Amino acid sequence: MVTEEPVCNGNTETWKQLFSNDSILLWHGRSFAPKRAHVKAFLAADGPMKTVRFGSRRRTRRWLRLVAENGRIPTGPPGDAAN
Repeated sequence: MVTEEPVCNGNTETWKQLFSNDSILLWHGRSFAPKRAHVKAFLAADGPMKTVRFGSRRRTRRWLRLVAENGRIPTGPPGDAAN
């Protein structure tokens, strides 16, 4: 905003836009709850593919290490010792 350098696919943000109805901050605030609901529904969906959500980088690294070590995708939730 200070330098008016292009950001986010070449767009620029001005102080005037920051406080307008077209503000990126306002958009983020308005779209956060619907996105969270969408992800929650996606994770709860029962289908042919299992969706895994990692709660931390540590769990993600552990899960990936198990895949590399075992040559298969762990079946339990991330962090589960039974994997």
